[in-house]
Amino acid sequence: MAPDEAVAYWRARLAGARACSWPADHVPAGDPRIDRLDFTIAPSDTAALAGLAGRHAVAPLVVCAAAAQVLLARVGPEAGEQADVTIGLRCAGAALACRALIDPLESFTDLLRRAGDDIGRDLAVASAAGASDAGHGAADDQVPCRFVLDFSGGGEPGPSLADQAELRLSLCLTAGQAGGCLHYDARSFRPATAGRIVRCYLSLLRCCLAAPATRCGDLELADLRATADPAPQAGLRPAAELCGSAAGRSPGSAAVRWPGGELSYAGLAAGARNIARSVAGATLVSILAERSPAQVAALLGVLMAGAGYVPLDASHPVRRLEFVLADCGADLLLRDRTAGNSPRVPAGCEVVDLQDALAGTAPRAAAPGRRPAGGAGPDGIGYVMYTSGSTGRPKGVAMPQSALASLLGAQNARSAAGPGWNTLQFSPLSFDVSFQEIFATWSTGGTLILVAGDVRGDPRRLLDYLAEFEVHRLFLPYVALRMLAEAAVRSGVYPGQLREVITAGEQLRATGAVREFFRRTGASLDNQYGPTETHVATAHLLPGDPALWPELPSIGRALDGAAVGVLDARQRPLPVGVPGEICIYGHRLAAGYRGRPELTAERFVAGEGGRRCYRSGDVGRVLDDGRLEYLGRRDGQVKLRGYRVEIGEVEARLRALPGVADAIVLLSRASRPDLAYLVAYCVPCHGVPLVGAELRRLLAAELPGHMLPRRCVVLDRFPLTLTGKVDRRALGEGGQAGPGPAPESGDR
Repeated sequence: MAPDEAVAYWRARLAGARACSWPADHVPAGDPRIDRLDFTIAPSDTAALAGLAGRHAVAPLVVCAAAAQVLLARVGPEAGEQADVTIGLRCAGAALACRALIDPLESFTDLLRRAGDDIGRDLAVASAAGASDAGHGAADDQVPCRFVLDFSGGGEPGPSLADQAELRLSLCLTAGQAGGCLHYDARSFRPATAGRIVRCYLSLLRCCLAAPATRCGDLELADLRATADPAPQAGLRPAAELCGSAAGRSPGSAAVRWPGGELSYAGLAAGARNIARSVAGATLVSILAERSPAQVAALLGVLMAGAGYVPLDASHPVRRLEFVLADCGADLLLRDRTAGNSPRVPAGCEVVDLQDALAGTAPRAAAPGRRPAGGAGPDGIGYVMYTSGSTGRPKGVAMPQSALASLLGAQNARSAAGPGWNTLQFSPLSFDVSFQEIFATWSTGGTLILVAGDVRGDPRRLLDYLAEFEVHRLFLPYVALRMLAEAAVRSGVYPGQLREVITAGEQLRATGAVREFFRRTGASLDNQYGPTETHVATAHLLPGDPALWPELPSIGRALDGAAVGVLDARQRPLPVGVPGEICIYGHRLAAGYRGRPELTAERFVAGEGGRRCYRSGDVGRVLDDGRLEYLGRRDGQVKLRGYRVEIGEVEARLRALPGVADAIVLLSRASRPDLAYLVAYCVPCHGVPLVGAELRRLLAAELPGHMLPRRCVVLDRFPLTLTGKVDRRALGEGGQAGPGPAPESGDR
């Protein structure tokens, strides 16, 4: 075969292929170093390998290569689905790229037949071309092989690990001395991960040899972390009952406080009972009111009546409010006459004035056929929260009373809050954290501090407000926490009474300002995670000196009442350290999406052991100590010029640059995929001038060209949603970069 024919063959063979490897660790930067891990292979395994290869008329290296490809398919970004896997293969006289499509439902026997044909043909082309490395040279041009299986018996790899690989698994199958070694790039993998790679490969290979008819997706791996059953919770009580007990213990204590006034527990209970009588017989009640004591009392009153509530944000557009009212199917609307928006009310939905209900002047009899007040039970709906959907149609997450009781049990068990503690009510009612703020306060006898919208949106004024009302506990989304910390560092004003901060909503980043804020206040920081569909599922209380906190803290372990697994697309557990979809089990799950059975069936599925679980769409991995690391959304990965790029990695590099307080990277809008590029948006630290071109120059020193944003846009601040999250959609529209569809999950 002529050299140009060989080149054409390899180009066709490798068109669209990508390099594959074991998922890398987050290893601190260091000098290039190749480490080595030796291992042995049992003689019985060597004999079984020879036997399987002989029965299928292939060389033992084909069996080993097919097993390596299955392994990388099982731990790669397409785990559980069909995966296109390319590895390097070195054997006597040849070095080439070995490509295969791995179907998890195909038997290893069938894969072996295909692999024998493909590798045999590749070797024949390399030999006929008259150059032993012709195939490998073509691979270098198109697919840098990051994982190489080596049968050549060659010596130690050089600093580049040879063949542009970060992993080289060398095997020697000679009778009496079967074994191998793994050479690995210490900049990408820890020693523990290297050991895990070897154990998983040998485990899978032994399964192939013992039961080759097994489907590729069912071959056994080592170091799997199966999802345990949730920890039991004793003595759970509904939110309304807990609040009633607190009111009975301390009727004269302040339940709610705001500038110019306060409401005692006795007053709160009386108003809530009036509201309960006014909504008697309803199963679902919408609430439309401005932030006020009446607004939060309405929540308790509805729950006391045994109904569930649907919060409507008065600042939302009228059309959205009308959609939610029509979609949720509420029996009744509690509307504060002072609320600005007046949406049309669908037929069959009764309207009751909130102020009249609070005063007890709007009693109503239970409608015929409706259940009596207090009859919801633990399976009844506690609330319905509406979140955005990828189709543009909001969806209502229906959370049972039992799930909310489980949440309060877990939150109250991990907090020191109790009588005498002041908790800020920061979140809008349409954000699920508001339930946590309000009822974790009232159920423990504390005081809820209401904050006006203009103060809530101004970090400097908020600092003064926290001091004025001696706030002890804060629930804040990360962006709000970062802005508050930066305002404190700039002004030198720190809330001296603050004891606990709970953050959620987006990935926590321990910036310099955040560390200084907690060093100066001495408050604890609890990093919580959970989509709207499960509320809080995991938490991690950051330990010790804030100066020693990692930049990206873990999201911790599952709380009591919840269980969390990291699974592939077939709902199978993944090895420790391997990214997969975070799936949540236990007593914290929503009943589903209101009126959306098809979407409910898609996201609430039968997971491990047939147990019901929620597929979050978030990506994470289990760490060696059992804690969970959050890695972003499943849709956080893009492909540029044939390369897969993790947006999170580019953002992390940007945030590490001098003067950058925060950064968001989006994919540009383009008429064709090959014209797309990355756009970076950066917020500077206070008083630090940033220049986009200079940021790009600094970034170019750390990232390859395909990961380098074409534009770096410097902004004073990021646009935020009403719940305090970064509004990526608005950011993309403003900068001509589109992040794609919004996530299906209401991420916390």
